Order: sequence, then C-alpha cells, then structure tokens
Amino acid sequence: MPKNTMILILDLNFNMLQGNRLFSSVFQGETVKSELTNIVCSKSNNGKNNKFSFSLFLLNEIKEFTAQLYFEKNKYHLFIKECKTSKSIQDLTFKLKYYDLLTDLPNRHLFYMIFEKLLSKRSHLQHGIISLNLDGFRTVNDHFGHRAGDNLILLVTQKLKSYVSKSEYLFRMAGDNFLILKENVQDISELETLGSNLIDLICTIYPVEQMEMLLTASVGISHYPQHGADVDTLLKKADIALYDSKSRGYNNYKIFKPDMIKSTNAYVTLGADLRQAIENYNFELYYQPKVNASDFRVMGAEVLIRWKHSELGFITPDRFISIAEESGLIIPLGEWIIRETCKQLMEWDKDNHHDLIVSINLSMKQLAHKDFIDMVMGILCETHIDPKRLEFEITETVLMCDVNEVSEKVNRLKDIGINISIDDFGTGYSSLSYLKKLPIQTIKIDKSFIRDICSDDDDKAIVKATINMALSLNIDIIAEGVENIEQVNILRNFGCQYFQGYYFSKPIDKQNFIKYCEYKQQRHGMLAKLG
Repeated sequence: MPKNTMILILDLNFNMLQGNRLFSSVFQGETVKSELTNIVCSKSNNGKNNKFSFSLFLLNEIKEFTAQLYFEKNKYHLFIKECKTSKSIQDLTFKLKYYDLLTDLPNRHLFYMIFEKLLSKRSHLQHGIISLNLDGFRTVNDHFGHRAGDNLILLVTQKLKSYVSKSEYLFRMAGDNFLILKENVQDISELETLGSNLIDLICTIYPVEQMEMLLTASVGISHYPQHGADVDTLLKKADIALYDSKSRGYNNYKIFKPDMIKSTNAYVTLGADLRQAIENYNFELYYQPKVNASDFRVMGAEVLIRWKHSELGFITPDRFISIAEESGLIIPLGEWIIRETCKQLMEWDKDNHHDLIVSINLSMKQLAHKDFIDMVMGILCETHIDPKRLEFEITETVLMCDVNEVSEKVNRLKDIGINISIDDFGTGYSSLSYLKKLPIQTIKIDKSFIRDICSDDDDKAIVKATINMALSLNIDIIAEGVENIEQVNILRNFGCQYFQGYYFSKPIDKQNFIKYCEYKQQRHGMLAKLG
C-alpha cells in the first residue's frame, strides 16, 4: 500500500475501530470523523466493495478525496487518498459562497453549516465560540485607506491561522470580525485561556503603509451548552460578551454573563444618545489637581469629562469614550473639550489664577485629523490663552500608530507653545528613543506602578529608574494614582517632581477646584510664616 494512503477499519455499525498514523493526522475532531462515517455509510452499498469520491472541510479548507471500500471478515476496510486535481465549477461555486475572498477563510455561511451539524449530534460534548474584533480598525481604513486595511487584515489572518489548532475552526465573519469555533472543550476555563492567548497574540506592532502601528483586539466568549443550545443564541451571546469587553476598554476578553445583556443594551443606547449629547453640549468638565512635590501647591490639573445623561446621571469617560472613538464622534467632542478648557482658563484669569496649566487627553484619531492643528490655533486665537498653559497628553500607544505623522504634529504643537506629556508611561510598547526624538516635556508614571510601590520591589525599581531617566533628559516627571503618604515619601526620595491622585484630591468641578487651589495657597502661606 502506498505511503500516502490513509487506512480506516470500521465495524458493521460503522464505528471506527482503527486507523493508520496518516489517517489519524489528517482526520481529526469529532465533527470531521462523524462526517466521514456518514459518507462511508451512504456509500457502503450493502456490504459490497465500492469506489467513490468525497469532499470534507479540513483545517479551514475543502479537501477532495478518492476512496476504496472493501468488506471483509465482518469489517469495512477503507483506503483513502487525497486528490491533487483542479477544482470543478461546482467546487468554485461552493468556495465563492462559503469562503471569504480576501483571506480565503471560511465565512459566516460555512460557520452556520458546520456548527449546526455539530450541535445536531446532541452529544455530551462541550464547545465554544470566540468572537474577536480588532480595536480601532476603522481608524486604519479612514486614515490610511481600505487597501492598507486589507493588508492589515491579511497579516492578522496569518497570525491566527498559525495559532489555531486542528480542533479549532477559524472564520472571518465580516470586516475586522473573526470567529473561532472550538469543539470538544473540557470546561469553560479552556475557552478563557484561549481568549487570553488570542489577546496576547494580536497585541503587537504591524507595518502599515511603511509605518508601524500597535494593534489590539477585544474578545467575547460563549459556551455550549451553558450559554445556549442553538447557533444563533450562542453567537449572539459571544457578541454581547464582545461588546461588554469593548465597553470596558480595549485589549481584553470577557466570557458571557446574563447581566451583560442589560449593559450591552445600555452601550448601544449610549451610542445613539452620544451624538445628541454632543449637539446639545450635555457635558461638564472636571479637574483633578496636580501638585508640586516640594510644597503641595497646585500647579495645574488634568481635564476629565463627565456626561450629564438625562436618565443615567453623570457618566464617566471610561463608559463612552470608546463609543466616541469608534463612531468618529471623538472629533467634535474633543474640539468641545479644548474650547471649553480654554474658556475656563479665561475665567480663572479674571480671578488672578494666571499660572495654572491644564492637560487634555488626546487620541490618535484626534491627532491624525487633518484640521486638528488649525482647530487648536483657532481656539487659542478666540480665547487669547497663552499656549504654554495648555498641555496635551498622549499615550505610548498613540506614538506607535504613525511615527512620522505624530512627530510632525507634536513638533507643530511645540512650535505653537503647547506642552506635550506622555500619559500612562511604561504600559505601552514604544521605544525609549521617542523620548529623544520628540519634544516631550512631561512623563506621567502610570498608576499601576505606583499602587504597590510600598511593597513591590520591582515596581519600586521601575519607578526609580524612570524618574532618573526623565531627570537626566530634562523631562518633568509626575506620578499619577498617588493615594497615601507612604507613596508620597518614597516618590519624593526618588526625586519625583509632581503628584496626582486621590491622596490630594479626586476630580472636582470648576468651583471646587478653585477653592482647593486657594486653600492650598493659604496653607502654604501660613506654613511659610511659621517657618
């Protein structure tokens, strides 16, 4: 028998008894084996020898086989060879209907076909659906064009295809939505591990139009039979978990829970309400003080937005900024924040608070917008605010999106006189060379490193090294998330210049912010007299 022949022995009831090594390596998974058994049964011809051809979906593609079936000693002996011949018109039609043209992955239609057959077995086996969506992918299409978006989809597809096992089916459902069907899982924790691994797999740097971009993904997971008994229910609940994952921030995964249905409905409703809220300016700015490490005097604040929803009350940005990003509403919302901040600085000037510097968070979509610089300059002209009193905070992730464009925009902002700060420093994937290439005035050490600085030697070493590096580069350093005096003392000893956190103040409205500034100023004056 030739080496490329797969051999299978079955009993009279078509139960698989034994297969050679090649058969076991090609025909894997309960679904595949069940399909093959059904084919053999239909071709058995009442115990007579028979030759036939058949097709099966294996390893994310349709494969063609020829087979010879022999009946001997109350057993069926099946000899299978894979065909290398060209596809027929019928096969081509099948591929056009059931495969994605860009990635050559099976599509939504084939997913339904395979999973419905899998569930029709009514066995005790457990299965899982992992719904994966690329974070911020719309920005790639909008900013770089659909050809660049397609190339990025192909790179992600290569990564996913190289990772999925033979017991997992990979599909491209639509756009930047992928789905993995995992059969015969032992328990739901296996799906959780897969979700976590997929997040780590996607989160890396990709070349986009001769540049580099950091890409992340969000994942939603559902489990059969725990979350449903039919395909539509399981797919819907995986998507609900995906929405929940996105609503809590990018680059994470969630397993479906019943209470997500309410929160997902709220997420969708918020998206519809947000546009109207921007038109009606239903927002309020809050300010979290930044204090000088030497005397605790207020030197400025970070601007934080709150949405005044008519039914839900005040909504914090972590619940709606991602919606604004994906919908493109971050552009008008961001402009409103910058304009209102400058107007507020004008009001504070009237009360002789001329030295306060306020920082505003910027997203990549804002920074990449073609009219961003002109918009900022227009607002500065309207309000007559000194640009040096304005600071824009960008994350390391933004730096990785488009180095050349970010560098150009940041340098133009610097020329205007606006300060640039790196937010959440240490949590991104940027090279430290950016600190040398870009005109960065301030680094904000992420609160995740500050939280355990009193007890974690690694965090302590990272923070100390970061402060020393910043000071050697003449870059100001601020620690965010400072919550107790022990953290304050350690950071002071390391040479940290500024603090921000609940130990000093939570984010407060404009009236209370000025009261806080005046209180700190009076307290400093009293201590100076006593000294």
